[in-house]
Amino acid sequence: MRGTNWSADFLARKNSQQAIPIEIFDLYLGSQTEVDSETYFFNDSNYNFEFYPYRDNINKQNYTALGLERGPTEQTQSSAIDSLKLKLDNVSKTFSTLFTNYDLRGKRLVARQIYGDLLTNTGDYAIIFDGIIDQPEMSQQDISVEVRHHLTDSLDYTIPSEKFHIHCNNKFCGTECASGITVATLKDKKIGQTVDSIIGNVVFTDAARTEANNFYTPGIVEMTGGTASNIGEKRRVIKSTGDQIRIESPMAEDIIVGDEYSIERDCDKTELQCTGDFDNGTNFRGFQYLPFTLVVR
Repeated sequence: MRGTNWSADFLARKNSQQAIPIEIFDLYLGSQTEVDSETYFFNDSNYNFEFYPYRDNINKQNYTALGLERGPTEQTQSSAIDSLKLKLDNVSKTFSTLFTNYDLRGKRLVARQIYGDLLTNTGDYAIIFDGIIDQPEMSQQDISVEVRHHLTDSLDYTIPSEKFHIHCNNKFCGTECASGITVATLKDKKIGQTVDSIIGNVVFTDAARTEANNFYTPGIVEMTGGTASNIGEKRRVIKSTGDQIRIESPMAEDIIVGDEYSIERDCDKTELQCTGDFDNGTNFRGFQYLPFTLVVR
């Protein structure tokens, strides 16, 4: 996998037999989808440097040098879960502090490959692995973790009636999901909405959006009027804060003031959203108490 835009220098370096890459790691202990104060950055070289986080191509972050040993990525075509094993030097006690303050199990870690002299282009990286932490172990000398592939694809084994995994097995607004609660209530779809201002090609505002923050996260926006080439285009909502709506990717053409759209809620299939946002916990059909392993020595 790759960044959004490899430079010619990066491509040449990647194909060179003599290039020595650096591996960088983004550890998401707070938000699992965007950089916040609980996101940590480190690299496997012997010096610190700044580069663009995986979920933010505008604001550089300092990647701290740490002693690190990585095993090979294990990928199979069977029911085994893709995984990656990491061992981190704990001499600075950085990770022992995190280990104490956070439950690392289920947290997201993204491993990428870059080159130390190519740090100006946001797309100059290749993704090694993107997954969740399982089986963290800490000793006085080091911390080791196993990172498993995306949770939505993990623990995905067939049992007689459904899949045995943490996320809900119901189709959102399907018969089982909407048992005792209407589809209209779950989706809370608003039509005939109007764009009031443009902040970027993926962010716009609408004063009619008075719902609570992230009410429509995740959600779906469909353009219904205005810019002709965008009508019928749908995009995922990845953040809704105040009157701002952020979509996953740009429309076919830039959205302009006055464009019309519809917006509806979607579900991330977690027990937290089912019970907290939809008050629909009685219909949740995931296995939210599947154990992660935590070992402290």
